Amino acid sequence: MVDVNINANFEPEYSTNANDVQASILKIFDDGLEALTSVVLLEQKLLPQLFKSNQKLHLKVPMRPKERPIVPDPADKRLLPDPNTWIYEAYQKLNSRLSETLAPLEQYLATLKKYSAEFKLDPQAIIKVFDDEENPPEADALKKDVLLHQKEAARLMKEIPDSIVVSMF
Repeated sequence: MVDVNINANFEPEYSTNANDVQASILKIFDDGLEALTSVVLLEQKLLPQLFKSNQKLHLKVPMRPKERPIVPDPADKRLLPDPNTWIYEAYQKLNSRLSETLAPLEQYLATLKKYSAEFKLDPQAIIKVFDDEENPPEADALKKDVLLHQKEAARLMKEIPDSIVVSMF
């Protein structure tokens, strides 16, 4: 879960950087591929008599290329396509979909930034003004101020969404 916090400059910010969330998901993708390299072949475990050496054989796992693999010329039958192209494309698709889903987070933060005056409001200072025993506020002025703040609170509750859904589904 990502929460919205108010920083020292009275500006809204997320408790976790959205780019860090995206980077951690992409790291899980790479870690999953890396974990598959340690899986021992099932045939070697079940039928050891068929294997001459005791050296453990592992699954052949596709690795994610750092750059887009070069597509061979279809006219040249000697060249084969890179077998890891699909991993590269899946990674790029995941990355782009994550970027698309994080856009609403930035829009939500932009919505909240309009209310910087409300974030800077100091309730204790306002109460201190009205809490003067020597010069108490008049009941009408106090009532008017309370009604003004109630209207303002109702307006803010309508304008600011309570939550947003970030999903790629």
